Amino acid sequence: MDDPANKGKISKLLRFFSSASLEDYTSFDDYIARMKVGQEDIYWIAGEDKYKLKESPIIQQLSDRGYEVLILDDSIDEYTMNTIPEYEKHKL
Repeated sequence: MDDPANKGKISKLLRFFSSASLEDYTSFDDYIARMKVGQEDIYWIAGEDKYKLKESPIIQQLSDRGYEVLILDDSIDEYTMNTIPEYEKHKL
């Protein structure tokens, strides 16, 4: 993610768990395809345990409103997300 010239191409390759599935990875493109109508931002949460993160009150509130949340359980994931201000005109 320290390669600004290729950040867009590299971002397309990233995969994360999400509140929709803790077993299958999802891409930004797949996440965007499932976004709630009117949703503009990509939501994510980072921590060490994907199962504990999924039980987070923040995720529960967003899920209750129909929003999916990317779940980042690897320490490099949070660093990566902080280097990507937006993806396909959606703020992270």
